Amino acid sequence: MPWRSLLQLGIVVAVGTATAAFNPSLATGLAVFVLLVAVSEWDLQHAWLLIVVMAPWGTLMNALTEGRLAPLGFDLLLIVFAIALLAQPSHALRADKQVGLVMAATLGVLLIGVGGIFNSKGLSTIDGMEGFRAFFLPLLALPIGLFLARRINGFGGDLCAAVVVSALMVACMGIRQVATPSGVDLAIITNSQTNIEPFLVSGTNRLRAFSPLPGPFHFGLLMLIGITVLAAEVIPRPGRWKFAALLALLVALLLNATRLNWLGTAVALGSLFLSSLDLASIRMWLLRTAAAILLVASSLWASFRLDALQPIRQFAISVIDPATTTSFIYRVLGWRHDILPAIMNSLWIGYGTGMAKDGLGPFTSHNLFLKLLIEGGTALLAVYLVLIATAFVALWRRRQDHHAQLGIALLVGVHAAGMFGPILDAYPGNLLVWLIVGAGLARPLRAAPQVTS
Repeated sequence: MPWRSLLQLGIVVAVGTATAAFNPSLATGLAVFVLLVAVSEWDLQHAWLLIVVMAPWGTLMNALTEGRLAPLGFDLLLIVFAIALLAQPSHALRADKQVGLVMAATLGVLLIGVGGIFNSKGLSTIDGMEGFRAFFLPLLALPIGLFLARRINGFGGDLCAAVVVSALMVACMGIRQVATPSGVDLAIITNSQTNIEPFLVSGTNRLRAFSPLPGPFHFGLLMLIGITVLAAEVIPRPGRWKFAALLALLVALLLNATRLNWLGTAVALGSLFLSSLDLASIRMWLLRTAAAILLVASSLWASFRLDALQPIRQFAISVIDPATTTSFIYRVLGWRHDILPAIMNSLWIGYGTGMAKDGLGPFTSHNLFLKLLIEGGTALLAVYLVLIATAFVALWRRRQDHHAQLGIALLVGVHAAGMFGPILDAYPGNLLVWLIVGAGLARPLRAAPQVTS
């Protein structure tokens, strides 16, 4: 080993040892970052696939190290990689004006988020940075997904496979959690710095499935993503293991008992079907979709018959008439008496980044778009709507591509769920959504044929 490399290794070991003694959680985060950088040097694609699999377990690492900095490694690589992208030539973006507009809107949202950290009406700088990390920072995955999918053949397919594997690992722990809670589960709840109520099925003392994630809504978002990605494989190319995996994810989503993620999953699957509809093969699609729906419905009906799932059954029945549920009434009253008056008092620039982050800011929006208005006012909402609209149009124009169909389904699904909660605050699901949307935008559009006279 060359002396220079040996010296560098010695410095890393010395700094790591000192950090571990001072803050084990920080040391874990730095170790994750070093690992990801090393893997990136070997193979860039594998580093990002490793993030997809590892990121959901950051909260468990926090609980084991009794801190909150273990996921820092993922954030650092995201930032470093995004900065490196700025040095890349942008000829392809200039050639594709729609994708270029998506990237410009993404930058606009990020800049407004950075400015919101210093809003005089807002949180402290540190808390503002935490709010930025929750919602804005994962948006960097959109240009990163675009770059990786354009530069690495097969990245989109490998990304989808990694997402399914990651979701299945998390789902298995969540199912076990509901059946037999353990001390590790209680440690995760304690580390989340909230009370146990959000982790319980509404009106009961039964745990929701939340797995190694910081809360049940994070778990539900990951199941939404995994189910949508896997469904895109099941419908055109059915297989036994795919059906089994899909059933496991659906059971985990059921046990998660978060209505907004149930809604988002249903809307995402419907959008997936519509975006991939081919009139020439509509009969095949209808038959296979009907068979999948029948299998899922019969499995869920059989599950609902189990006495152990009575709390989930009662919770699910409330979806039919949400106006009878306390949580829905609480949301509506909160919008009317707290959120909307606050928005009108600071309509243009809002109150600052993180002010509507649950558990951090003073406002609980229970709605993605109201969260944007609270934090960045109409300026942030307008730029974000440009981002979503241009991304949707660009994906729709590429809808013959499998990954663009996934991007459309997730974009629509998470915003449907976002009507009842700021779901894109939920890490790492938000990171995966933007990564998949970016990959879906990667396919260049064919040039229009020239008309000759």
